[in-house]
Amino acid sequence: MLQVGMSQSMAGLYVEFFKGINEETFFNQSNRTPETTTPTTFEEFVASLPLKPTATISA
Repeated sequence: MLQVGMSQSMAGLYVEFFKGINEETFFNQSNRTPETTTPTTFEEFVASLPLKPTATISA
């Protein structure tokens, strides 16, 4: 990462981030409860975003 121009601190954050994912500790910071969960599905959330395509894929 350093060889492509990333700073030492940013490279360290990436290492920490992916280490947490690999050790399955990153996403376990809080429990899902009725107070922290909404009925909105991921698909509904994404559909509500003002997204504009920036590229197309040709077959």
